[in-house]
Amino acid sequence: MLDFLSKHAQKAYKEIQQITEQPDLLFSNDPTLIPLEARTNYRYIHGFTRLLRKGTLNIEDVTISLFFVKSKLDEYLKKIYKNKDFEFIIYGDIGIPGFYINDHVKL
Repeated sequence: MLDFLSKHAQKAYKEIQQITEQPDLLFSNDPTLIPLEARTNYRYIHGFTRLLRKGTLNIEDVTISLFFVKSKLDEYLKKIYKNKDFEFIIYGDIGIPGFYINDHVKL
């Protein structure tokens, strides 16, 4: 039983890690569109980061945005792993263009 859990827990962890670290998570399945969508998202993330640096966004807007990203990742993972619970720790950093999402699977 422990071997089974160890094998499948590692597989699930690697899949979740890949999902959260790959920039094409929310991209279409069409490989020809991925570069275009990556450029669009890159510009959006940089724009969002500039708004944070300038103080144009208030803390409520930032919090709403972070929880939206978290909810969409959670929704996506629940479609694949129906009987699993996930915890996400989301860090927003104005020093880098993006957000770091650390995933922890409760098995």
